[in-house]
This record gives sequence, structure tokens and C-alpha cells, in this order.
Amino acid sequence: MHVRTATDDELPLLAKAKLLEEAGEVVSSRPDDILGELADVLEAVRLVAHVYGYTDQDVEEARASKTETKGTFSTGIVGRFRTRHVSDHTKFCVLCLSGEHEDTSEDAAYREKRRDTIRIIMERVVSGMADSDETRCLQSLVNREIGESDTMRTVASTNLQHVRTLITDVLRMEKEKKND
Repeated sequence: MHVRTATDDELPLLAKAKLLEEAGEVVSSRPDDILGELADVLEAVRLVAHVYGYTDQDVEEARASKTETKGTFSTGIVGRFRTRHVSDHTKFCVLCLSGEHEDTSEDAAYREKRRDTIRIIMERVVSGMADSDETRCLQSLVNREIGESDTMRTVASTNLQHVRTLITDVLRMEKEKKND
């Protein structure tokens, strides 16, 4: 297991990814494990708040204000929720931005995951739901796509020149062979 300290630039996205991970564990846990998983979620919420410069008191005041204006979930009243697409693409963004995922052009699965992530974030940008971390991730992924495309174009051009040279050499050798 590779352990390191996150940079200030990647910490916001890593903190959000940790919160999503912990929330997912609450959803998938057994009833007797819920309390421990909720404690992990609370810790992740505090981490996200800290990363964005908020205190526990700031979060509690915001919660109380929203409860006063919008009500509380504990009443059992269900409304229509606007959900955000949450998937392993967030983890992929974290890996890309942190440099933890090796970008190998030969890895077709990596390329497909990168392109899927670009499509998902683009949809979120168009719908106005993308945050600044996702926008940074998108920029990084698009730059990798452009770089890979430029590299492949250069390789293709070099290969074409090589093939032309080979054809010329083969034609010349056949002509010399006929002349002998």
C-alpha cells in the first residue's frame, strides 16, 4: 500500500470522494454496523468542512437554518430529489489528479474509463451541476486525451513516412532485379 500526503490542490476532491465512500458504506452496511459507519460519515463531513474553511459550528448553523426554512428529513415527508450522478468516476478523477493512476496509452480499459469520465463530467457541466474540482478533473482528462491524440498522430505520420520509404525501396529493388 502506497501512503503519501495529499497536496492542497487535490485535497478538496479527495475529501469529497472519502465522504462518498463512507456514505456508500452506510448504505451497504448491516444494521448492527450502522453506528460505526455513521461515525465515519460524520468524520468525512468534518473533513470536507475543514478543507473548505468551515467549522463544526458553521455546519451546524447551516443545518439549523436549512431545517428552519426547508424542514427536516426526520418527519418522514418525501419530496422529489434532484440527484447528482455519483459513481466510481469520482475515484477515477481523484486518481488522475493525484497521479496515483498510471496513464498508459496501451491500457484500453484506462482509456475507456477516462473517456467515460469525460462524458459524465461534460453532462454535469452542461446541466450546471459540475463543481470546480470536477472541472479541474475534466481539464486534466481532456489534456491527456489531446496529448495522446497528438502522440498517435505523430506516430501515424512517422509510420506513413516509413511505409512510403519501404515501398520506394521495394520498387527500386524489383526494378534492379528485373534489370539483372
